[in-house]
Amino acid sequence: MGMGEEGVEVRGDIPDFLWAKTTKSGNMGKSVLSHLNDVREVAYLLLQNSPMVLSKTGLCAKQIATFSGLHDIGKVSPGFQAKCVEWLEKYRLPPNYGIGYETNHSVVTQFTIKEILQKTGVKTEAAELWATILGAHHSKLHRPGLILRVSDGEWQSLREEIVNEFLNGEKLPDFTIDCLWPFLWWVTGLVTVSDWIGSAEDWFPVMQETLPADSK
Repeated sequence: MGMGEEGVEVRGDIPDFLWAKTTKSGNMGKSVLSHLNDVREVAYLLLQNSPMVLSKTGLCAKQIATFSGLHDIGKVSPGFQAKCVEWLEKYRLPPNYGIGYETNHSVVTQFTIKEILQKTGVKTEAAELWATILGAHHSKLHRPGLILRVSDGEWQSLREEIVNEFLNGEKLPDFTIDCLWPFLWWVTGLVTVSDWIGSAEDWFPVMQETLPADSK
C-alpha cells in the first residue's frame, strides 16, 4: 500500500472484514456492505412515495436507491477502519496503522465516486456534483473535485470492486447535471435521511449482517 505521512509501512493484504458500525462498547458491528444494503432499501422505499419527483426528473428509483446506498463506500479505507481498536487487534495491526490517510469517510466516498464516474465517461462537473451529493450525507458539504491527501492505492481498487459488486448490473447516474439542477439538494436530502433511518438500530441491529433481500 505504501507509506503514511509518518513513514509507517502498512501491510499489503487488506483484512477480509471491514466494519461500518460499532457497538456501544466500540466493538465491530455491521459490515460496510451490510449497511450499504440497508440504506439502499430505505432509499427505495422512500422513493416509492415520491412519484412526482421521479416523473419530473426522469430518475429511476432503483438506480437512485442504489446510488444512495453507496454513501459509505468511503469506510473502506485504512484511516477509517483503524478507528476501531478491536479491528486492529483482531488482525494484529499496530496502533499507528492508517496514520497519514484520510479519516473522514465521507471525503473518501466523494473521491471514490468521482473517480468511478469519470472513468465511465461522465463529464467532470457532473461527476463532481454526483460525488458531492454522496459526500454530503452527514449534512456537511465538501468542495467538488477534492482529492485524497495521501493515495491509499489498493484500497481504492477494493472500493471500486465493492461498488461493482454492489451495483450488480445497475448503473450509476451518468446524465449531466450542474449546480443549478433543481433536484440537486432533494437527492442530497434523500441520501442523508436514508442513512439516518438505515442506521437506526431498532430496525437494523448493529450486530445483524444483511443481504439485499434481508434489508427489505
